[in-house]
Amino acid sequence: MIESWFGNYLDIDRQEVNMSQLLERLTLQLSQHKGISHDKAKNMAKNILKKRGHLDSEDKETFKGTMRSVMTPEQRAIDRAIKKRGGNYKDYDYDFEKNYAYKKKKKK
Repeated sequence: MIESWFGNYLDIDRQEVNMSQLLERLTLQLSQHKGISHDKAKNMAKNILKKRGHLDSEDKETFKGTMRSVMTPEQRAIDRAIKKRGGNYKDYDYDFEKNYAYKKKKKK
């Protein structure tokens, strides 16, 4: 009986440990900033990541999701800035404290 319970506990724990870093990070951000429960935030994060193409229908990371997951905070901030304002990686400076990328000022 105890082995059965412990085995089930390990399976649940293993599932949580294997949750993608991308899903884990977005779940945490949603639960903290929106003030919602972990389970609700996790479901919301899954839907967002599926819509972006970062998770497949079985909640596994796609290639695109894996690539995003291994990016550093600086790389993600600059990537967001490039998508929003254009340019390339070398056009931006990263502010560590704000986790934000600023377009470099052009030299005259």
